[in-house]
Amino acid sequence: MGPEKSPAAHSGDDQDLRQILVAMQQSLTQIDGKIDSLSYHMDRMSERLDKHAEHLDQAERRVSEVEDGQTELATGQVKLNKELTTLRLKVQEARRQFLAGKKLLRNMHLEYRMLYPAKLRVEVDGSPIFFTDHKKLDQFAKCRMACGGSGDIGNGDS
Repeated sequence: MGPEKSPAAHSGDDQDLRQILVAMQQSLTQIDGKIDSLSYHMDRMSERLDKHAEHLDQAERRVSEVEDGQTELATGQVKLNKELTTLRLKVQEARRQFLAGKKLLRNMHLEYRMLYPAKLRVEVDGSPIFFTDHKKLDQFAKCRMACGGSGDIGNGDS
């Protein structure tokens, strides 16, 4: 076996061990403090990530709502355009139905004016007569021609 140490040497070794133990305890205390700090910061990061996830979900819902609104708007515009086109065609057809009556009025040298959407204003002896029905206009014009342009023929739609 090895040489034995004197009691004074043992007390020096004990002293060194105590210093090492104290240093280790101090290091462990510092490490525990750092672990606590890291744990605190990780918890805060987790809370922040949760808040960011909530904000992202809200933003995603808002984007979805806007997209849905744009789809509804586009669909509404298509429907509106279709309705406007249909109405425009109906107005054109209603105005076109007055063509024969307008030709008769021109031949009789009567002043007339087409009003929107499909209403004809005829000046007879300084008084206006309005027609919204082309059949009544045709009847008026034919009666006026048969009577030679005089007399009380009727007053249109008024």
